[in-house]
Amino acid sequence: MKLNGLGRAGIKVRIISIAAIVLLGIVIYGSMLDNEFIYNDHEMVVGNSFLTDWRNLSKFFGPEYFAGSKEATYRPLVTLSFFADHAVWGFDPFGYHLTNLFFHVFNGILVFWMLSL
Repeated sequence: MKLNGLGRAGIKVRIISIAAIVLLGIVIYGSMLDNEFIYNDHEMVVGNSFLTDWRNLSKFFGPEYFAGSKEATYRPLVTLSFFADHAVWGFDPFGYHLTNLFFHVFNGILVFWMLSL
C-alpha cells in the first residue's frame, strides 16, 4: 500500500519521527509546566486587564491595541493566545506554559513536515 508515494516503511519513519519530535519537545520544555510567571509575564499577563474582557478583541485592529495590550510591538496572535489562556486557565501559569509547550511541539512538527515535502 502506498500513501502519497510512501510505502509502509516511509509511513513508519514519519510516525516515529513525529513521535520523537513530540517526546523531545516534552522532555525539553516539560519542566516549565510547574514554573510561575517570570520577568515581563507579570506585566504582560497578570497585570494586564486587557486580557480579562473579550470586548477588547475589537481593539486588535486599531490604535487601542497598543494602549490596552501593553505590547510594544504588534503581536495580535500572542495576545489572542493570552486571551484564550485567561478564558480557560485564569491566571494559572500552568495553562500558559502548557499552551507554549503545545505551540513548540506543533511548530517542530510543522518544520518536519515542510522539510519532508
